[in-house]
Amino acid sequence: MFENFLREYPNSQYANQVNDVLAETFLTTKDYNAALAAINRIDKPARRILEAKQMVLFQLGTQQFVNGNTSQAIDFFDKSINMGDYDKKARTSAYFWRGESKYKINNFSAASADFEAFTKEAAKSDENYALGFYNLGYSRFKQNQYAASRTAFQNYVAAQSNKDTPEYADAHNRIGDTYYFSRNFADAERYYSAASNLNPASADYAAYQRAFVMGLQRNYEGKISALDKLMSAFPNSHYYDDALFEKSRALVMLNRENEAVNVLNKLIAEFPQSPLARQGGVQLGQLHYNASRYDQAVAAYKTVIQNFAGSEDARSALQALETVYKDMNDIDAFVKYANALPGGMRITPLRQDSLTYMAAENLYMRGTKKEAENSLNKYLQSFPNGVYASDAHYYMGVIADENSDNKKAITHFKQVIDANNGKFLENALVYVAQSEYNQGNYQEALAYFARLSSSAQSLAHKQSAQIGMARANAKLENYHEVTRAVDVLLQNKNLSPETIAEAHYLRGKAYQQVREVDKAMNDYAIIAKDTRSVYGAEAQFLMAQAYYSWKSYDKAEAQVKEFMQMTTPHQYWLARALIVLSDTYYAKDDKFQARQYVESLKANYKGNESDIQQMIQERLNRE
Repeated sequence: MFENFLREYPNSQYANQVNDVLAETFLTTKDYNAALAAINRIDKPARRILEAKQMVLFQLGTQQFVNGNTSQAIDFFDKSINMGDYDKKARTSAYFWRGESKYKINNFSAASADFEAFTKEAAKSDENYALGFYNLGYSRFKQNQYAASRTAFQNYVAAQSNKDTPEYADAHNRIGDTYYFSRNFADAERYYSAASNLNPASADYAAYQRAFVMGLQRNYEGKISALDKLMSAFPNSHYYDDALFEKSRALVMLNRENEAVNVLNKLIAEFPQSPLARQGGVQLGQLHYNASRYDQAVAAYKTVIQNFAGSEDARSALQALETVYKDMNDIDAFVKYANALPGGMRITPLRQDSLTYMAAENLYMRGTKKEAENSLNKYLQSFPNGVYASDAHYYMGVIADENSDNKKAITHFKQVIDANNGKFLENALVYVAQSEYNQGNYQEALAYFARLSSSAQSLAHKQSAQIGMARANAKLENYHEVTRAVDVLLQNKNLSPETIAEAHYLRGKAYQQVREVDKAMNDYAIIAKDTRSVYGAEAQFLMAQAYYSWKSYDKAEAQVKEFMQMTTPHQYWLARALIVLSDTYYAKDDKFQARQYVESLKANYKGNESDIQQMIQERLNRE
């Protein structure tokens, strides 16, 4: 009606008043797509309408960002920014969220530009003002621009009034990192120490880096002392194996080799799957060799070769083993041992094996993938159990995936997994686990996710494995396993909001299946606060449905009405909730309102889902 008025009477004395009413309507609507369409139908929008349009474009961008549609989010943010300064708040906020979007797709240069623009234009009272500097710091850091990164993090520290946030301590860690990479070890140590004091509960990274920097300054006694304190304070730290390895190196620098041997033995015994156990095994062999303990050196090198066949460290151990046997004047024993090894570790063809593989790898690294594929395939035909066979299978898997041949890629990556190739094991497990899940092979996917969870060194991969285990167990109806997997996952720090929401959703559904409804409702309540995500929208419905099933009709009604007041792009779940509201009124013998809501839903719902239409019709037909 108001749009028609403006088209017919653009110069009316009431035009400004109508524009204000329209603008307010657009800004308070729950359907921003409809608002944008309405604005675009106005031939000559006034400034107030353009202000509303700029804010609507920004809100559409945030909706797309929350739902993981990064490219669409960027498109809306671009449009909002390009409108100029009709609504300065919308434009400034769009810079921040476009920066977040660019960072998410690893376009760190563009992210830096947006965060810099945000920090220049935003008011200091803006809720994201300090965070803008923090994000700018990370964007610069990812580009190895350490001086600029340091300045941004220091600006964040100055702007952040809440010193108890995890980001405040993290910023000190990153400032320490920038000094470390600039080889300013004294200042690096100072900031790592400050980070430890700011957040003692998660200070293991700062403590480890501080100890490492002490070593670079040749303060080996201080390094050992700091590492001992770290291991005592954080017995379950992700850096515990690193601390043991670095302690052994510091002991060697102090000529305390026997103590270093004990530390390396502890590392290998307690962290047998760690990449540092491989390196530690080689170092252990070297220490025994230096002390003329040849039998123990042989045992150490053979352990690496046996447990990590196909790895670079196994190849180094084999080369070192040859030197030990030479000094023992027992080459025959070495030849017999090497020729008996599985995996093609032979003496005579070793050079040919290496040359053939390296030629294929060079083609791959140059980007000539077709030629690389042919060459790698030829290598695998000539050396099916070759030293580099698992490496070749990995690159063949990558090429197959790039050619959209998922079946062939899985076959090659499984060869990498079977070889326990430490170099590429994590990436292969990630691919195979997700592929098996996508194909509906949930039991197989679960096994690969479980292996990834136990062997991953990357925190991101470990978290991916844990959410994967929860998803697979949910598909397999292993509901108690779902709750256990989510319990472990939610102990992690720095999970993305999307992962946290999905985890609570999966656990809530699992609890509901095993009739632990109170726990289920707790999980739903957490994610129901944000109905921009599909998990939050469904959670609102599930809570309302639960209250209805318990005959808590007032609570069911209140839950749906809360949902109605919130913004959500997931109209299906809102429709399901409205049906629950109709059922609630019917149960309360308010048949008039029960029918009114169903009739309104039938008239206004734009979706074509058959279940919604069936539920509507059933309720219209009831007495």
